[in-house]
Amino acid sequence: MRVSQERIMLGSLKPVAIVTHTPKETVVSSSLRVVCEGPKSRRPKPRAAYPSRAFAGTPILSLLKPKFLVPVHGEYRMLKHHKDTAMSLGIPEENIFVIENGGRMEFKNGEARRIENVNAGMFLVDAGAIADISDAIMRERQQLSGDGMFVVVARINAQTGQLLGPPDVISRGFADPQAQNGLVDESVAAVTKTLERTAKRRITDAEALKKEIRKDLSSFLSKKTRKRPIILPLVVEV
Repeated sequence: MRVSQERIMLGSLKPVAIVTHTPKETVVSSSLRVVCEGPKSRRPKPRAAYPSRAFAGTPILSLLKPKFLVPVHGEYRMLKHHKDTAMSLGIPEENIFVIENGGRMEFKNGEARRIENVNAGMFLVDAGAIADISDAIMRERQQLSGDGMFVVVARINAQTGQLLGPPDVISRGFADPQAQNGLVDESVAAVTKTLERTAKRRITDAEALKKEIRKDLSSFLSKKTRKRPIILPLVVEV
């Protein structure tokens, strides 16, 4: 939906009965998008116990009369309301800078300007310390929490690549144990089919076999359940 600059948006972020099935995060996200695109927005008058910080700061702005203003408290929509309040008190719009996380300002010789942003985000506290964890690890953790994992143990002949007995497939965090019995059996059949195909091609390299198992089983589970669990193949050469 496109909203023109002249439009005034009225809304509330407080969950009400009519939107009980809409996650609060979705409502907040939509509100932030509207504010960032530029139209004016109006919020219901805050309760006395929770006054709007932007309007509570009006006497301070009137007293200090700053040349430049960088709102720093609250979400983006609150920073925007702070800016609007400052403009209503006579501070020029070009002297008000609403910046997001990582934004930087330089004040020099009586002038202010935006400069290059820095990387900013959330720090993960892992094992009692602030950990420098890569995006790949975070994606894996998110995938594990959302779709679970499958562990595949396959025993093969080291010389021929032939499968020695049915592979073991263990599922964790993927589906209810009673509901996944049939799925595990089908997964065993899918892995068996993969290893029979690789044996015909005389593939004996463990890493190559793991790659084939991961690819085929991932495709099978995605088509079957529309989920992509972490797949950990273990190939035991005998």
